[in-house]
Amino acid sequence: MCSASSLFEGLNFNPKPKKREKYKAQSPLNNLLNLGYEILKGEVYKAILAAHLDPYLGYLHSIQFAKPSLVCDVQEIFRALVEDFLLTYHQNLEPGSFKQKGKRTFLKPKLKLILEINRLFKKKIPYVRRNYSKLTTIRTVINEEPIKLAQFLRGDRANYKPACMHSQKERVNEEASHSCS
Repeated sequence: MCSASSLFEGLNFNPKPKKREKYKAQSPLNNLLNLGYEILKGEVYKAILAAHLDPYLGYLHSIQFAKPSLVCDVQEIFRALVEDFLLTYHQNLEPGSFKQKGKRTFLKPKLKLILEINRLFKKKIPYVRRNYSKLTTIRTVINEEPIKLAQFLRGDRANYKPACMHSQKERVNEEASHSCS
């Protein structure tokens, strides 16, 4: 099972902030996570619209005003990949990579995190795409998942099993056991 806590296992330090700050984060790691999740959210939102689904009618996340619940649901599939990338990115940053502005902490603009996340989305991973390929970019998987869900909801597909995306450590363990739960 993909979990955020498994990302911290095996690290020599615990980068997890004492409290997860979703808005006006002061912790550098929280800021990286917030930005990474927003980029992923945008990619998933576009994919859901392209599949002709309503981004606000989700299954797992509660339906609230202005909250794209289905986007949050589909985004869960890819969070471990983004978190894994961001933790590695955070570990490799120089000490002066952030600047304080009032009580907030910002990543310096020259560090181009958005470009790095886009590079991550271009990475090829094992995924059978409509019987065409066994290696597919993460961005293509993001686009395919809402299509598969839409096909199931419309009765064009017998079942829907979400893709199983893992952090790097979980991916190594899965290859050893050949299972995805």
